[in-house]
Amino acid sequence: MRGVSTPALPEHWYDALLDVRWAPGDAPLEATPAVAGYAVGDTDLPAALDGGLGGGLGGGLGGGLGRPVSVRLTGGAGQVAGPARLASSRGADLRRLDVALRDLDDLAGNARRVVAAVDAARAAGELAEGVAVHVEVPRPHAGPPSYSWSAAADELAGAELGLVVGCGDGPAGPPSAADLVAHLDAALDRELPLVVTGVDALVPGAGPGLLGVLAATGLLHDGLGADEAAAALAVDDLSDLLALDLVRGRRWVVAAVVPPATVGSVTDLAEAAR
Repeated sequence: MRGVSTPALPEHWYDALLDVRWAPGDAPLEATPAVAGYAVGDTDLPAALDGGLGGGLGGGLGGGLGRPVSVRLTGGAGQVAGPARLASSRGADLRRLDVALRDLDDLAGNARRVVAAVDAARAAGELAEGVAVHVEVPRPHAGPPSYSWSAAADELAGAELGLVVGCGDGPAGPPSAADLVAHLDAALDRELPLVVTGVDALVPGAGPGLLGVLAATGLLHDGLGADEAAAALAVDDLSDLLALDLVRGRRWVVAAVVPPATVGSVTDLAEAAR
C-alpha cells in the first residue's frame, strides 16, 4: 500500500473546516476563518459557475472571496471527468470531488471503478493532481464495518483517496455511536483523510454533533478505546465539548459538509475563543 501523508494540524479546530452546501437561490457567505469553501452538487455546478455565487465560481467564488469549491457527484465513477473538466474550463478553484458508491452488492468493485476513473481523468489532464477525491462507502447494514465495506476502504487507501463518512441516514439507517466509532477507527487504521457529512449541529440531537465527531476522531487517533470515543459523541453540553481536544481530530477530519445555518454557530464559537 502506498503511504498517505498525514494532514497537518490547524491552529484552531475550526480553521477552514466547513464546506457549506450551496443550492441555487442561496446567497454567498461572508468571509470567515471557519469556511473553507462551498459544497456544490454536480447538477447545480453550471448554475454556480454562471453566477449563482456572487458573480460565479469562475469569477471568484462568493463574489471574490476566493473560496474553493467541492463537487458531489451523483453519477458515480463514470462522472468523474466531466465536472472536473467543466470547473477547470471556467476558472473555478476545484478543491475536491466527493463520490458515493452505489453498488451495495460489490462495494470493492465499485471502489476500483472509481479509482480507475480518477487515474484516467488525471492521466488525461482533466483532473489536476492537487484535487482531492473522497469516496463515500455506504454501510450495507448496521453494526461494525462489514467485509465489503472494509474491502472497499482498502481499495481507497491503496489509491491514496479519502473517505466520506456519512453520519446521517443511509441504506442501513443512521449509525449508532458504536457503529460510527467502529467505522472511524477502521478509517484511521487505513490512514484515510476524512470528510464528514450529516453533522449539521454542533451537539448531538437527531444525529451526532460536529464537535463530538472531532473529539471522537482525536481520541481514536491517540489510541484510546472505542468506549471513550463513543462517550465523546454523547456529550451534549457545549462547554464540556469545547474542553475536549478538538484540534487532534482535525489531523484526519479535513472537512465537514454543513448547511449554511451551521456557519453562524461555528463562527460565534470562533469569535468567542479569540
